[in-house]
Amino acid sequence: MSEFIKVFWFLYVAHAITDVVGQSERAYNMRQPVKDNPHWFYWLLAHGLLNGFGVWMVTGYTALGIGETIHHAFTDYCKDKKWLSLKGDQLSHFIAKVAWALAVTWQ
Repeated sequence: MSEFIKVFWFLYVAHAITDVVGQSERAYNMRQPVKDNPHWFYWLLAHGLLNGFGVWMVTGYTALGIGETIHHAFTDYCKDKKWLSLKGDQLSHFIAKVAWALAVTWQ
C-alpha cells in the first residue's frame, strides 16, 4: 500500500472520530453562531482544535495540525451560516485530508 494511501486513511479515520463520533449534540449546538449564543466561537474553536489534534497525531507536523484547526473551524462556520451545504462541508474536509497527506508523502 502506498504511503499516501496509508496517511490519507489514518487522516480520514481521525476525521470520522473527531468530526462525527467525538462531537456531541451539545457541542454541535453550542458552536452555532447565533444571536443568543455569545460563546459560539469558543465551541467552534474547540471543535477545530480536536480536528487539528487528529491531523497532528497522524502526521506529526504541528503546522499541519494548526492548518487543519483553522481550515476545519472556518469550513464549519461557513456550513453553520448556511454558506456551504453538508456535502460542500464534507468535500472541503476531504480535500484538506488529501492536501495534508500529499504534504507528508510528496517526494
